[in-house]
Amino acid sequence: MSQGISKELEELLAYIKEAVTSGRFADEETAISRALELLREDQTDSALPMQKRQGGQWKGQVTIAPDFNDLPDDIAESFGIQ
Repeated sequence: MSQGISKELEELLAYIKEAVTSGRFADEETAISRALELLREDQTDSALPMQKRQGGQWKGQVTIAPDFNDLPDDIAESFGIQ
């Protein structure tokens, strides 16, 4: 989406309003569904190629606490674990 979110939302709402008032769709739900389909199609036709994520940027910079998996007694009890 090259335009801002608010601009995209304005266009989507205008499309829905026009589609419902013109009678192209039976109801508002159908118009919304079609508008969302068009929005998804627009996002998949992006001119920028998708880049595969490369992991490991935080390697060696994050440490997990030794008691990370230990739940406090009151929380464990509320889940029926203890």
